[in-house]
Amino acid sequence: MPAKYDLLYFPMLKYASTVKTVQLFGKVPRLTVTESDGKETSIWESRAINEYLAVQLGFLPKNDELERSHLNSFACSVYEITDKVNALQTHATPEERKAYWTRLLEIVPERLKWHERYLASKTDGPFYAGDKITLPDIVLYVQWTRWTEMFPEDAIINNEATPNLLKLVETCHNGPVGEIVQGWADVYQISDHFDDEKVMWLYS
Repeated sequence: MPAKYDLLYFPMLKYASTVKTVQLFGKVPRLTVTESDGKETSIWESRAINEYLAVQLGFLPKNDELERSHLNSFACSVYEITDKVNALQTHATPEERKAYWTRLLEIVPERLKWHERYLASKTDGPFYAGDKITLPDIVLYVQWTRWTEMFPEDAIINNEATPNLLKLVETCHNGPVGEIVQGWADVYQISDHFDDEKVMWLYS
């Protein structure tokens, strides 16, 4: 009997704040894994959950530690870029946010150029692992869907500067991953993280 997975997560901050007070580290999400013998183990922090599930579900190698770490390094790089973008929320005034947002238009493409160079060296498919989709592809695609809400069209990933990254995200978008992520978009929006005054300039 395979393990059972139970994910506790609220995609909108207004619902998560109260729950956080009773969670380990004061965080959500929490993944509870129930093994075939009934033993339950909880995994905390989204990135640890991502890696665990990726291994269990075949999106990272289970038996090749070196290849798993190699692929996970690309996911970690995207996480680092995500942290830079998320820091936008820490700026108090519209002027400060606008200035930082403008900086992000330089920072994010600069970080992604290393990913573009790596993908350009692949000849066996559009993904980090060639013809097989793995965790870093999914992580990048999910973040790209957020970036398209926050920045002008083609400002981050485009056919001129990053054709291989564009092919990757378009392949994800047109496949099962895209279908699932677009389903999330029905309940999760960037604007859930800000009040109207804070985001209005993003969409002007």
